[in-house]
Amino acid sequence: MELLEHQAEFIQSEFIHTGLVGGFRSGKSQAGVIKTILKKLKYPGVDVAYYLPTYGLIKDIACPKFSALLTQMGIEYALNKTDHEYVTSFGRIILRSMDNPETIIGYEVGYSLIDEADVLPNKHMDDVFIKVVARLSVPLPNGDPNCLDFVSTPEGFKFLYNFFVKKPHPNKKLIRAKTKNNPL
Repeated sequence: MELLEHQAEFIQSEFIHTGLVGGFRSGKSQAGVIKTILKKLKYPGVDVAYYLPTYGLIKDIACPKFSALLTQMGIEYALNKTDHEYVTSFGRIILRSMDNPETIIGYEVGYSLIDEADVLPNKHMDDVFIKVVARLSVPLPNGDPNCLDFVSTPEGFKFLYNFFVKKPHPNKKLIRAKTKNNPL
């Protein structure tokens, strides 16, 4: 699988929080889906979660990418459209919307990724972040820390700017991608 340099850097990052921000068509969501699948393979039996602002975006962005990559990687799966979950022999990939943070309840995962965090207003994203972190409660078998990563188009000085730039931390890494880096 060929990756752009910023995609490979994001996928290989072992920081507790890694963010990949870039313009349209810079390969952010693709990198997010790949990393989510690889975490699923690394931790069989531990569910992972992928979040987008709406279920429409899950249907339009996440499902086609997950289906194509799982097939390309030779991983058999069943897509439960009602529960918005991919079920594999390695466990579940749970897809959830961030439109109503109060519904981010009732399941536990070992890894999470938020796609398009900066689309939501700051206060709303703050509420989502608290709920998503609360779901990250499954201990990983090798003792690794649970990670929450982000991919997004930067939308000014919003959540990701506040999280990564205004509040830096040794456990955080922000990767900036440019649309022109993607030749497709």
